[in-house]
Amino acid sequence: MQNSAKCLSALWCRQTEIGRLFAVAQREWNTPVREPWNALIKQALNAVDRHNRLWFDSGDQWHLQQAQVLRDYVAALKTWIHQEEAK
Repeated sequence: MQNSAKCLSALWCRQTEIGRLFAVAQREWNTPVREPWNALIKQALNAVDRHNRLWFDSGDQWHLQQAQVLRDYVAALKTWIHQEEAK
């Protein structure tokens, strides 16, 4: 039982450390240009994941195509954001 507690404690410590690193990364990479787009990009990437799961479950190629449309959109949006930040 003691080893289990140590393992859980180590896992919690590792997750906490990753959480701190992620929080720092979010602050460092957020800019006034990116801020209004963050939620939309996250939703688009979640939709890509959903389409991929649905394609895997159903075999319907439409889901694969829509996932690619969303990936292309996010890539184009990020390119535009980078260009705006460079101004």
